[in-house]
Amino acid sequence: MTRKTQGLALGLAAVFLLPLAALAGNVSPYKGDLGGKIVFSAMAGTQWDLFAVDPQGGKVERLTNDKEMERFPAVSPDGARVLYIGDRKDVWMYTPRTGGKAAVPLPAGTYGHPAWAPDGKEFACAVYTALPTDASELIRVREAEKGWGTLERLTTFPPMVLFPDYAPDGKRLACSVFRRDPALGVIENLAVLNIGEKKTVLLTDAKMDQFEPVWSPDGKTLAFTSNRAGNYDVWTRAADAPVDGTKDTRVTLDRGFDGEAAFSPDGGELVFVSNRTGRRELWTAPVRGGAERRLTDLKSSVASPSWARGGMAGQHQ
Repeated sequence: MTRKTQGLALGLAAVFLLPLAALAGNVSPYKGDLGGKIVFSAMAGTQWDLFAVDPQGGKVERLTNDKEMERFPAVSPDGARVLYIGDRKDVWMYTPRTGGKAAVPLPAGTYGHPAWAPDGKEFACAVYTALPTDASELIRVREAEKGWGTLERLTTFPPMVLFPDYAPDGKRLACSVFRRDPALGVIENLAVLNIGEKKTVLLTDAKMDQFEPVWSPDGKTLAFTSNRAGNYDVWTRAADAPVDGTKDTRVTLDRGFDGEAAFSPDGGELVFVSNRTGRRELWTAPVRGGAERRLTDLKSSVASPSWARGGMAGQHQ
């Protein structure tokens, strides 16, 4: 679905910004601890690679450097592994301490947007089909004694369901549900899937886009992207807020695109993607309001930030 990404605005100065061109010549991948860092994808030359940025100092480090695509990273709760989507829309695992990569053995298909369970022993993701009609469903895979177990389907099309994110209790998934409006076309709304019952309940029911929900670390709040105010911004809502959206809070107010949010480990900040400077860069904002801060100036498109837990870099100031 096409996102409206028009509009420019002046950006705030970051503490330390490094152009992507300065990183493009790295010969070997980064090997180290991701504790507290923000992992994201960026277009490096002709392909998408994985990068990490220190949210306090703004230092950007390249994680991968090869001819294959790496997109939609999701950092495990212990920071030791990163799931991502590869060239063939399959699921891969990257281990930052060794630099190793391996495909997750799943049935052939088109996968997207992996998300880790809180215990770090399973993940959920969307699986897409194009024929006989566009469809998407959610599946999960539990880690076995050796490798990964069998795929379990959590939703059945219709409707289209995607963008899963585990609640801290591990029993629910926030997600986006697509429905068709006769006048407006495809509309996305927020929902929660009870994993045990495989039952999905709508959290919003509006004629505006509301998608990519993510849970706060305490499970009380959801951040998401919506165009309800005329352009795409980051919003928050209590997990038990009314469906009509009257209690929702707008976090970003820029005229450009703001979205793809993720919470800091302590829940005090949000990292998000914004094109307010003319290119998609990473920014942060306090959840309760305050000055927004640009983290990257890579002169390229960035996407899908995932904020790793642990380490001093993950502590909200």
